Amino acid sequence: MLLRRALDETGVPHACGACGLGDVWQGKRLVLEIDHINGDRLDNRRENLRYLCPSCHSQTETFAKGRDRTQ
Repeated sequence: MLLRRALDETGVPHACGACGLGDVWQGKRLVLEIDHINGDRLDNRRENLRYLCPSCHSQTETFAKGRDRTQ
């Protein structure tokens, strides 16, 4: 929640940084996810964070990095 608030306070648009989708999809609320661009979940610098929709986030090279994940 703190990361989300920090992004909002610095003026980051509440939309997917990749496709531009907002927080509503087909008339329903869509929760945008916070992506750590470099894959380091501890690197919370503003320039390393962006909003992504779940679809775009799942396509990033760093999605779920460090977790057991089937390719």
